[in-house]
Amino acid sequence: MKNNYIILDFKIVWVLVILSLLLTFISITSKILHWKSSQILLTLGLFFTFLAWIIILSDMVMKKIYHKRLWIMMMFFLPNITVIFYLFQRNALLRLGKKFAKLRLGQKRNNFLLLNDNKHLQSDQDKNFNK
Repeated sequence: MKNNYIILDFKIVWVLVILSLLLTFISITSKILHWKSSQILLTLGLFFTFLAWIIILSDMVMKKIYHKRLWIMMMFFLPNITVIFYLFQRNALLRLGKKFAKLRLGQKRNNFLLLNDNKHLQSDQDKNFNK
């Protein structure tokens, strides 16, 4: 499956995510140990984290992935963890998104008929209940 990101290649995004997590952990350690360069490391870590977050969020929005709303919501609640899990699961999510999009398009008419049948059944049940 082709890994075509909007801005960068798939491997570059992986390097960016690993670099951002590494810089974040080093900056946390440097803050605890009171290093002089801790503020620079923290700024770089947050910059790379934000950059990776924007790239992956734009990929989620532009592609048809499985459970898109869940993944976008998780990007706001657990951004560092979601980025890593999304990169591991990206190809499967794209494949499932295409598969279930085809199924949803084919079943829209059937769902409409089922909803109408259920309303008909409900109205019959209401008549029997009122007797």
